Amino acid sequence: MQVLDVGQGSAALIDTRSHRIVVDAGPKIDTRFDAGESIVMPALRRTGSDRVDLLMLTHLDNDHAGGRQAVADRYPDAQDIGAIRRCRDGHSWVWDRVRFTILQYADGSNRNDRSCTLLIENQRQSVYLSGDIGIQAEHALVDRLPERLSVLVSPHHGSRSSSSSLFTRHVAPQWVIHSAGRFSRYGHPHPLVSNRYALECSRQLVTGLVGGITWSSADPERIFSQRLGSLTLAFAPGLHRLDESACVEKPTNPSVRRH
Repeated sequence: MQVLDVGQGSAALIDTRSHRIVVDAGPKIDTRFDAGESIVMPALRRTGSDRVDLLMLTHLDNDHAGGRQAVADRYPDAQDIGAIRRCRDGHSWVWDRVRFTILQYADGSNRNDRSCTLLIENQRQSVYLSGDIGIQAEHALVDRLPERLSVLVSPHHGSRSSSSSLFTRHVAPQWVIHSAGRFSRYGHPHPLVSNRYALECSRQLVTGLVGGITWSSADPERIFSQRLGSLTLAFAPGLHRLDESACVEKPTNPSVRRH
């Protein structure tokens, strides 16, 4: 999995042995910048097969969907979820022994809470791309998530309106990736959110600070950052702000639901 540095926005590439998924495509700012064209497509060409099997949007806000059209034009055969084809809560499929499950709080009162989120699992690891869900959606979905995620792309870029204590304690991710801009006026991730994940001993990285991030289920305790290189759970800089003794260690092996 690659979580790309698209500034204040979100875009991720998911690779299995023979399939590629794009989840969100970053922002488009008038004619000045299109993350789909400038960041997502070059990453696809540079890191694997120049193809996309599925182009999925968590929701239609510009910071997630602005670059979609450029990607869709370049890969017209890609399946669509979230733009043309609606999100279906509970829809699940398996590619190359990896299970993908769409989770959506369809009764959410706003577009963020109705984000089309994606849970990815194999026999040993689990990843959750949470879109911009807020606390209400977190509480509605939390019981459907593993109790120990390998990687979490944090809800709403690390906003204070998300990552409730109930949610962070349940998912207790080994790695948290905050997809947020370096000089964003929103100040993501919020210090309160960072501290909640720190209490779970999660290692946290911000794309705007460390660049694009790559993680593989074949080496789950290691992550690669464009600016900092290879990092391991034993040493990861960033936002692990609390003293190590303050966090509550949980079992090393993530719990993955059995199907």
